[in-house]
Amino acid sequence: MNKRVRRLVSAAVGVLLSASALSVAAPAAEAATNPVRSFRITYGNTYTTGTVTFYNQSVLVQGEHKSVSPTDCRFTRAKTWDYIELHQTRWTENVCDRSAKYSMTLKATNKGGAAWVEVQLVVGEPGYGGRVLAETNVYRN
Repeated sequence: MNKRVRRLVSAAVGVLLSASALSVAAPAAEAATNPVRSFRITYGNTYTTGTVTFYNQSVLVQGEHKSVSPTDCRFTRAKTWDYIELHQTRWTENVCDRSAKYSMTLKATNKGGAAWVEVQLVVGEPGYGGRVLAETNVYRN
């Protein structure tokens, strides 16, 4: 192989290695830009616990909640907020006398996404208000 061909092959290999290094680093960089925050809310022997993942224009709330009564059921409600405006409210199904996993995605349509998520442990019927037993705010930063 002459010098010119060797240099071209060497340059091509260098470009391929650089491109593969960038594709491996990209998921880690993307994950760093989506903060994940944990929460735990308890009320007596009942709870809701989980994580909030903040994306650019949405939020993923997932976790587990528990009720110890067959008649006094619980659900988890989440609300996305920017600094002054409520964006969306979502809730899980009721859980009675057991624990259950949940996952819900909420909109946060302002630039940069939600500033915080209000998470509530609620008694009553989902979609009809209910009574908040305990709550916490989960902040992006």
